[in-house]
Amino acid sequence: MQLKCPYCGNSFDIDNFDKQNIICPSCKRKILSESLSNTTLMGINNASQQIPDGLRVSLTVLEGKDIGKTVLVDKPNFTIGRENADMTLNDVQASRKHAVLQLHDRRIVLKDLDSTNGTFIGTRQIKEEELKHLDEISIGNTRLLITIFETPDTVPEGSSGTILLKDEVAAEGTTRIQRPDDVEFKLPYKQKIYLDIIEGMQKGSIYEFATGRVVIGRTDGDLIIDDANISKKHAVIETWSRDTYFIRDLASTNGTYINGQRITTTKIKNGDIITVGNTKLRLRVENVR
Repeated sequence: MQLKCPYCGNSFDIDNFDKQNIICPSCKRKILSESLSNTTLMGINNASQQIPDGLRVSLTVLEGKDIGKTVLVDKPNFTIGRENADMTLNDVQASRKHAVLQLHDRRIVLKDLDSTNGTFIGTRQIKEEELKHLDEISIGNTRLLITIFETPDTVPEGSSGTILLKDEVAAEGTTRIQRPDDVEFKLPYKQKIYLDIIEGMQKGSIYEFATGRVVIGRTDGDLIIDDANISKKHAVIETWSRDTYFIRDLASTNGTYINGQRITTTKIKNGDIITVGNTKLRLRVENVR
């Protein structure tokens, strides 16, 4: 069982603590037993009974045999594993039921289900821990990205750069969602994003993002490039947050490459070189004062 410290917000395992002498390992403050009612215990029996209104949580596979797969978390106890799970992974290193996502009101907690190879957030192995928007989860040989959306009527004013779901209705009985048709990508506040064409017929051209989502193609898209080796709709770049950008190949004929490596979906950063057909582009991100 984990406890969320009422002073600093750190979550930690309390199974080995005397309940009368709990000290937060982060801020070193003692948590008095009478104040436990004001703290948050995170465990499978405390999960919400339903998904809160306006909250959308999804998991996208960034690495592994299921790369590109996106699943909507549609229940407050959502299991991940190799077999008989809500999200099934094609990964022999994942246990049959490897981990569970638990929704506690608007908080999302990841709990390892005594898996063989462990559950990781970033590079840290965890037993039970609260997740944040765009955390990366590793299960076996699979790496997943969690995205936590708030529908427009529940997003506070002034939250530029937040991903907003449109009023979509998923097909009955399915947990798959399709991107990008159901997501509005906004440019982060006081940030400009450019694609500099550094090689190809349009060398020297500069494209500035007007929105947080840009489709690159030969005839269809936001950035049209005169290159016979580029598909009509070749790739899309999506801005997920101020420091998080993804590129996806749109089933192009000749592929999309980042710094010389062919990709399907991957995170990109300022200065990365994107190759589509015979054209090379550099991603340039500038923060505006």
